[in-house]
Amino acid sequence: MLWTLRRNTVWQSRETIFKSGLESVPQNAKVHYNYANLQKDLGNTELAIKHYRIALSLWPDYASAHNNLGTLLTDPREAEHHFQVTISVNPLHARAYFNLGNLYSKQDKKETAEIFLKRAIDIDPGFAEAYSALASLYAVFGYVNEAEKLHLVALSLSPDNVDALNNYGVFIQNLGRVNEAVEFYRRAVQIHPNHTVALLNAARTLRSLKFIEDAEKLYKRVLDIEDDPQVMDNLGTLYIKSGRFEEAHKLYTNLLNNHKSYLEGKVHYAQLMILERSFHKAEALLKSIIDTNTTYRDAYHQLGVLLIETNRTSEGLENILQTIHLCHVADTSRAQFYVYHGDLMKDMGDLETAAQSYEMAIRLDSGISHAHLNLGAVHHLEGRYLQALKHYKLAQSLDPHNSVVMENLGKLMRNSRNMSVLECSKESEFCRTW
Repeated sequence: MLWTLRRNTVWQSRETIFKSGLESVPQNAKVHYNYANLQKDLGNTELAIKHYRIALSLWPDYASAHNNLGTLLTDPREAEHHFQVTISVNPLHARAYFNLGNLYSKQDKKETAEIFLKRAIDIDPGFAEAYSALASLYAVFGYVNEAEKLHLVALSLSPDNVDALNNYGVFIQNLGRVNEAVEFYRRAVQIHPNHTVALLNAARTLRSLKFIEDAEKLYKRVLDIEDDPQVMDNLGTLYIKSGRFEEAHKLYTNLLNNHKSYLEGKVHYAQLMILERSFHKAEALLKSIIDTNTTYRDAYHQLGVLLIETNRTSEGLENILQTIHLCHVADTSRAQFYVYHGDLMKDMGDLETAAQSYEMAIRLDSGISHAHLNLGAVHHLEGRYLQALKHYKLAQSLDPHNSVVMENLGKLMRNSRNMSVLECSKESEFCRTW
């Protein structure tokens, strides 16, 4: 009778089962592996790592233990080693190929990532997550049609796979199918109400569609699950854009107190101070970020904006140029910084430098309507009418309802019976820009 009661206690939960195993057969690698899996599922990462390592010390060729350990490690080189060991022990371990593919993708080794993801699919043709990951990779390559086909294959194999639903939502949102994307995020959240990535994507998308109240509720749901500084920051920027400055202050005070190393939140808090014209406080905060993080470009950019707004233009320009300098040469986000620099130069009357900045922006990202509009305006002012027409037309194709584009085009065309003799006064309002 006593033995039966003890066994009932052991079988109450997975944890009691595995703990009992650890006590009775501590030299059994599989028991440590199973206990590690449990702790991984519970989010106890350090304890899981500890028991995977014990399992491997007892059985060095335990392929699944190597693979699962690799997924928890923060050092990419060590993670790569464990995935490679998995494959050397078991060349048909599809998930190890998948994990290596994802690892290489994050390291920007896209071609290598493609090879490993394809191998995972070859080994397991029903591996929905591998199709979804390969689809995301093909979207980066610009293979849009192939990417969509792979996303749909993933969803046909696993219609309720939350990651696949979320990834497809991201993909179609990037194609401009925003309302459709929201539905896929919502499906993901219905299946897994605590899937924070899907919740976040849904919240951000709803915010972009001006569904502020719905977005706010989703951000708060994520924060109920975990105290994530990025989510707090997203909610803070929502409050700022909605003009709810008091709520934003409370949130950012909490964020800065509890997550002192989260730099993006500090920059957004500085933006709030600038909006409230607390320039000295904002400047002090931004300079404190730069003092300890000399390569954090967003702080330089925001400080540049502040300095220009407070009539310290030369200092501000130095910070804007430093922002551009800190961007990687292949980073397309540099385009927006070049646009901002071009706007400043145009406003200061340096049209040649403005044109150079707009051209750099367009070279990095040809889809910025504002850059085409203002480059067209510079050409217009300088008398280069065919070039002005070209960029106005490109701006119009990107933003068909922009009234300034239409106005500038109209002025150009009304006086363009002969484009070579069209005249434009630099002092007039003829070449209005925004």
